[in-house]
Amino acid sequence: MQHSIIIRVLRYSARRLWARPTHAAAVILTLALAIGANTAVFSALHGLLFKPLPFANSEQLVQIFNSYPKTRALATPLASTAADTKARRWPSAATNTPSLTQQ
Repeated sequence: MQHSIIIRVLRYSARRLWARPTHAAAVILTLALAIGANTAVFSALHGLLFKPLPFANSEQLVQIFNSYPKTRALATPLASTAADTKARRWPSAATNTPSLTQQ
């Protein structure tokens, strides 16, 4: 019973779209754009969030930076000589990061 209802609805929809070619083109274009946008968003999310990074032990990746509370500024080790010396001393004090001490 459900099968015959679905077939009747699909036939009716096809007749209505065939009777209005401009409307059919708008529907098909809208579907194509929606499917394309959906694919683009999920491809970007997969590449940025879900795909692992292309090097060994990427789960151990960290970012080191200094913060200056009075000015609320951040500095990378390349931006400041004081930060550079702290960044060079930090691996010697680290206990669980053997790859940081290898240069």
